[in-house]
Amino acid sequence: MSFAHLATIGTLSYNGYAFDGASGVKVNVEFVKDDAERTIVYSQHTIEVHTFVSDSASTDGQLENIRARLNHPGQAFIFVNKGFGDDLIVNANGGAGVRDVKWGPMPEMLYWEPVGSAGACEVIWKVVVCVPCCGNGLSDRTAGVMAFNFGVDIAIDIRGLSTRTIDGYIEIAQTRGAGKTVPDCADNYRFMIQPDLPNGFQREQHWAISPSKSRVTFTITDRQLPTKNPYPQLVTNIRGNHRTAWRRGPQAAFLLNSISLDIELALGAPQALAYKLFGGLIKARVDYAARQGLIAFLDEVAADEEIFGLGYSFGCSYRLLTDIGSVLAQSTGDVANANPSISANTYDFSRTGQWQPVGTDWRLWRGSLSHVSGERGLAGLTVPAQNDVIVDLCDAGLTVSTSSTQQPNIIPVQVTVPTVRNIKPPPRQSYLSYRQRAVIRHQKYVARQKPMQAGQKPKAVGDMMAPDRADFSIGAASSSITPFPDVLQESGAGSFQVAYIGSAERVGYEIPRPNIQSVGGQTPVEVESIFDMEQTGVTFGVPVFRANWYIVYELPGAPGQASGPPKLQA
Repeated sequence: MSFAHLATIGTLSYNGYAFDGASGVKVNVEFVKDDAERTIVYSQHTIEVHTFVSDSASTDGQLENIRARLNHPGQAFIFVNKGFGDDLIVNANGGAGVRDVKWGPMPEMLYWEPVGSAGACEVIWKVVVCVPCCGNGLSDRTAGVMAFNFGVDIAIDIRGLSTRTIDGYIEIAQTRGAGKTVPDCADNYRFMIQPDLPNGFQREQHWAISPSKSRVTFTITDRQLPTKNPYPQLVTNIRGNHRTAWRRGPQAAFLLNSISLDIELALGAPQALAYKLFGGLIKARVDYAARQGLIAFLDEVAADEEIFGLGYSFGCSYRLLTDIGSVLAQSTGDVANANPSISANTYDFSRTGQWQPVGTDWRLWRGSLSHVSGERGLAGLTVPAQNDVIVDLCDAGLTVSTSSTQQPNIIPVQVTVPTVRNIKPPPRQSYLSYRQRAVIRHQKYVARQKPMQAGQKPKAVGDMMAPDRADFSIGAASSSITPFPDVLQESGAGSFQVAYIGSAERVGYEIPRPNIQSVGGQTPVEVESIFDMEQTGVTFGVPVFRANWYIVYELPGAPGQASGPPKLQA
């Protein structure tokens, strides 16, 4: 291996040790590119020095001095020579000027071989110096971002929903400061990575800090949410169902509705927000139905809280009441001539509030969770440089803290919990159920006469008490004789009665006792009645009444073809 000898006017020194002019030096420069290979991040100089050390007595003292100075990284390096340049002065000048950006200069080798005896030896030393290059020369920028690159992967599932994954890194310059402190950390630059979150997407993040604190890698995954409505503010996950049903029968005067909601709030969000969201959804659907002429009556409301979690579950059931006043009016009319097929409205699910927008907005949702989807997340964990030091065996009793600090994000939101209550409906839309039927009874007065049969002989009086005797004896007459039938005699015209039987349940109002005014054009006369009404309770602020009745009427004559009171049909 051949070496070019330094001129006597040149300087090659490290950590205060100066190589003399008889030393040989070899320099290799590598231009280090970023991961994308689009730019040069820094220049890596590998300097190998070949020299001889001699002493008339022994080289022990000189080599101890050489080892003490040349094996410490991050010290001042000066290499000024007309053959290579005069600007490679690194980590000198009291911290000003050009500094190494990879914790160096970093000694890599110290080779020693005696020449003859202890009076002389050959020394080979190598050091790596990494410095930034900008324009035509070295740069004194020794802090901040050296490289930043990212890639994007997009996956589309069978539903057409997209998942976007952004992978990348930030690399910063790291120079050795006074002592063994760490001057900077790549974690401090996470704020630079804030890609926009598209509408309808939810974000997950992963950050990894290298042991040198010079590099932070990140993976940001944005998944499209399978929802047709934007999420409410401060909600991280939500699922809801609105079910509407109607059934055939007398109670078809209302629609059965049930709404369930599962909510997961961001950590720190007020718990009352979950109740407010549920109450707001119910109110919006009920108000919409009211504008369509349907009145809601709450039957049940339930809430379920995860005590050690972030989830809340809600459920409610209610009925949408229609106007059955016209039916009730006809029930007091002519039973025989009433139309028995009076029906409630033909129901359209859209009238109940189903499929209606819930009034949320993706921009508001995204803004409310900016502290959640930000680069620090909700906990706000950081990796400050002062928690890290360079550790080796040269420092006795050194205590190192590896904990991360926390800067929690506070959600300054105050929420008023809504009051769940029913509203007293209009009288014509206050019936939960109304059942009625008419039973027409016809009774005739008939006398029966039984003639004596041929060949039949009455029993003796004494034989009446004999349990082992037949009730009567049969003579010699032939069994083929046809018996004489009974004689039935009608006594005047028969009587007709109508029994009016029914029940009802009503919200907010007592139930009036019904009455039949006409049957087949005849005026009925009430002869017996039972009417029982009670208040069954108060449901969310509104009383509920129930009544049963059984009323019997006498009719002066036959009513003709009677169909009974009208009934609600599905």
